[in-house]
Amino acid sequence: LYKYLTPAKPAINPLTMQITKLTENGAAVSGAISPDGRWIAFVKRGEQQSLWVKQIATGSEAQVVPPGPGWFVNRHPTFSPDGNYIYYEHTDPQNEDETLLYSIPSLGGTSQRMLDDLMTPVAFSPDGKQMVFAHFDAGSSKKPQLVIANSDGSNRHVIAEREALAVNNSSLSWSADGKFIAVSQYQLEKDRLSSLLIFTPDGAEVK
Repeated sequence: LYKYLTPAKPAINPLTMQITKLTENGAAVSGAISPDGRWIAFVKRGEQQSLWVKQIATGSEAQVVPPGPGWFVNRHPTFSPDGNYIYYEHTDPQNEDETLLYSIPSLGGTSQRMLDDLMTPVAFSPDGKQMVFAHFDAGSSKKPQLVIANSDGSNRHVIAEREALAVNNSSLSWSADGKFIAVSQYQLEKDRLSSLLIFTPDGAEVK
C-alpha cells in the first residue's frame, strides 16, 4: 500500500535545477550533449566555422573539425547513441546550395561523408542502427519527405510525404522504444499554427 499510495518524485525538479556556463569565448553556437552527459559538441563562429568537443567535468576542449570553406547548417550536431561519433550537416564546399551529412569520431579524426540532401538534423533509432531526417527538393513538385537510412548512410528510403513537413530546420525525434517518430508540420490555419505528426518507422501516420 505504501508503495502504490506514495507519490513518486519527479525525475527532474525545475526548482532545484542548476544552470552552468560551459564556454567563455562568446562564439559557441549549435550545441549538443553526448548521451552519457560527459561531453558537449558545438560549432564555433569565426571567419570560418569549426567544430569543437568539450569535456564537461574537466573543461578541456579540442577542435575536431578545423575551419574551412562553407558552413555548418541546421540546428545542432548529433552524437550517435553510443557517443562514439558526431554527425553534422555542412554545406558542400563545391556547391553551397547542397547540404551534406558527415560523421567524425567524437574526439577527432577523419570526417566521413554519409549522405546528401538533408534539411534537418538526423535523429537515431534507440539501437543506433538507423537515422531519420527530412528532405525537400525546392526544384521539384514533390512534397517534403520523411526519410530513413542506415547509420552508415546505406539503404536510404522515403517512408512518408507531407506538405510543409519539418520546415525551418526543425528537429525530429525517435522514441526510446523505437516504435514512433515525431516530426513537426507547419500549418497556418484559423485555429492552429503547426502540428506534431507521429509516424511508425514504416511510414504509417499514427497521430
